[in-house]
Amino acid sequence: MSPTAPFLASERDDPHRRGRLKASGGTNHFGIPGVSVSGLNTASYTAGRDYYMPFYVSSPIRIDRMACEVTVGSSGNLRMGVYRADADNQPTGAPLVDSGSIAITVAVKTFDPTTPLYLRRGRYLSVLNHDTGASFRIWRGSADVGGIPDGLGANAMMIGLYVARAYAAFPTPGTPWDTIQTSSTPFQHIIAYRTVSP
Repeated sequence: MSPTAPFLASERDDPHRRGRLKASGGTNHFGIPGVSVSGLNTASYTAGRDYYMPFYVSSPIRIDRMACEVTVGSSGNLRMGVYRADADNQPTGAPLVDSGSIAITVAVKTFDPTTPLYLRRGRYLSVLNHDTGASFRIWRGSADVGGIPDGLGANAMMIGLYVARAYAAFPTPGTPWDTIQTSSTPFQHIIAYRTVSP
């Protein structure tokens, strides 16, 4: 069988890889791998928590920029990162990237890894922590990881996963999330990515 047969080696079978949105003039736009964005809003987040957001990469990609947008800020700091995720969508191993401290003033905040971040096919978690109360632009959408709390009910959709942890560099291994936030809307993503390949 050919090594480029559909779904056998998707990373080498270009028509079966997800693409990206890149304008004819060269502008490469943001997205969240494996997430279908269905809404936009803002939300406030409590300081001193690791907020996790699952996403799935269906074929290898390279990311050269991470971004979030602070809509209500202060004089503190935030940091963004990425972990691999296990089958329970808990962080595993060392952070693949940690932005370091970024001022949490009102603006679009970006971080460019020294070398584009290579993500092979698999499960991942975006992670964000900050040391002061702030609000962020959020994109609502599902990463197809379940997201229905065991109690069901009127607000039976998971919109967030977090664990309390004082603001600091992301640890190895990541601190497992132990709390879910629920509502009647899709999951809230705070971090977007710019893909440079494929």
